[in-house]
Amino acid sequence: MRLSELFVDGFGHFHNYTVGPLTSRLVIFYGRNEAGKSTLLEFIRTILFGFPARNRDIYFPPFNGGRHGGRLTVVDDAGESYTIERHVGGGGGAVTLSDGSGNLLPESRLSSLLGNTSSDVFKNVFAFSLGELQVGNVLSDANVNGQVYSVGLGANRLPDAFKSLQSKREKIYLPSGRKQVVADLVSQLRAVDEKMAVIRNNVDHY
Repeated sequence: MRLSELFVDGFGHFHNYTVGPLTSRLVIFYGRNEAGKSTLLEFIRTILFGFPARNRDIYFPPFNGGRHGGRLTVVDDAGESYTIERHVGGGGGAVTLSDGSGNLLPESRLSSLLGNTSSDVFKNVFAFSLGELQVGNVLSDANVNGQVYSVGLGANRLPDAFKSLQSKREKIYLPSGRKQVVADLVSQLRAVDEKMAVIRNNVDHY
């Protein structure tokens, strides 16, 4: 997934502000101190993962007007476009996800778009500021380290893989099963053996 466009309704000193479309594989935000680079970073994090539970109304409040929040346009690996919109509210702020045709999608689809990445991993691996890097907090969380390590090994998918293998194995064979592939083949072989026995017994007659 990559960012294609940002629309800030009201966040910090940004109001009715659009960034994009972002078409390059590499995008650099450059500006003087206090230009708003960190604000845009927090805006992206907030739209994707929600407003903080505490003091959300004073978290980058819209100083220049507008509704506190905005939307992001993202593109997945298949080139499909999605719009993620969120404004301040309880539970991180209600999020709205829609596809390129404007059809509303379940909120669970957002997690899938993010690769089931947690807020901490996103903040520490994919979206950290220079200041955070200088302080040295990036990747300092043991849980974040563990998740990054497991993702690198594919270990986070092992439970699902084991379940899938178990299910496929049980469809093929169970010791006491009757409907599995192997059990059905054994049953067919027994039926053939019985027919052959009948034929052998009738050889002298014919």
